[in-house]
Parts: sequence; C-alpha cells; structure tokens
Amino acid sequence: MAQPEAIPVNAIFEGDCMSLLVVLLGGETVAEAAAKVASHVVGIRVRPRDARLIVADSSGRDVADSLTVKAAGISPMDAIRVRYAE
Repeated sequence: MAQPEAIPVNAIFEGDCMSLLVVLLGGETVAEAAAKVASHVVGIRVRPRDARLIVADSSGRDVADSLTVKAAGISPMDAIRVRYAE
C-alpha cells in the first residue's frame, strides 16, 4: 500500500500573529486541512467561533471544502490562509 503524500505548507490563520509549517496529506479534504491548521491556533491565539472554516490558496482564491488537498492544487511549501466564514 502506498504511503499518503505529505505536503508541507506555510499556513496562517486569519487573526493570528504567526504562520505555521503544517504537513497536510494529499488525500485529505480541504475541510480536514482547515481543521488541522485551526487546531494549532483556535482557542490558543484566536477566539473560537461557531462558523465554517475556509481555505484560500496561495493565489488568494477560496478552495472548495470537498476537494482533496492534491486536487485543489496545493503543493509543497505553498502559502495557504484559513479563516472563518462570515
């Protein structure tokens, strides 16, 4: 069985003062990736909210939650931004 593709990215959660190196997996959904980034920030440096998380790719475009990280075109060392939906 093949190992999942590890994709390290530079991630920042809107409202946080630090960027993070987070290892995403090519087969996880964008929603799962957003939750992974949020787990390092929300409740620590950013106040929790009852809202959906949105990921923007390195060009600033919002990415559909249902896509996999690989299908979304997120590549190693890309910069992604995670934020709460309005």
